[in-house]
Amino acid sequence: MEQPSIQDFSAPTCEFLEPQPSEHPILSSGYELRPDLIAMFREFSFSGLDGENPYHHLREFEQMCSCYAFAGKTHDTLRWKLFPFSLVKEARQWYTKDVESVNGSWSKLRDKFCLRCFPESRIIALRKDILGFQQNEEETIGAAWAIFSLLVKSSPVLSIPNHVLLQHFFSRLDMESANHLDASAGVSFSHKTPVEGMEILDRITENNSFISKSKPSREERT
Repeated sequence: MEQPSIQDFSAPTCEFLEPQPSEHPILSSGYELRPDLIAMFREFSFSGLDGENPYHHLREFEQMCSCYAFAGKTHDTLRWKLFPFSLVKEARQWYTKDVESVNGSWSKLRDKFCLRCFPESRIIALRKDILGFQQNEEETIGAAWAIFSLLVKSSPVLSIPNHVLLQHFFSRLDMESANHLDASAGVSFSHKTPVEGMEILDRITENNSFISKSKPSREERT
């Protein structure tokens, strides 16, 4: 049998064109990822720049995936198949390099993606921002709570208990806002459970009738 030449060994093959298989086998042969579906996921691509948040990207990505279902395919397999189409530039380079190391596991890929794009130093910095949060002058309770909540939800691995978050937020309010929050709670706000406390703050944010007076938002002042 004729042995392949050096040039033959150097010729490109098709084996790299097929994505890594998911850890969950596809039990149906009739599924198709249509071009329009792939194009939709490419529209909100993540590139891995410093100003981007991988948790926000993942949250939107998984919400979009939850709207689709294919017979014989788990949701994790669907995420596994579509995720690379939502990555560009540095993030896509990272995916190409590291995807084989997770053995087809969507959860492992998701965790590695977050660790790569949101390293420990960034988590520590975010934790400092949260613990150093201060209500701005003339900022309503609802506006302050909305901004504080967005900071907390920027990363799911902060390891700060809810009662600590609420105590810290309450301590950073001005006296007028703190008194108003106590009045909304019916007792001292600190006597409420963490669940009750968050419900009160969410209600204040959603219902203007709970805000003592109209104040300009942070965006309106800038």
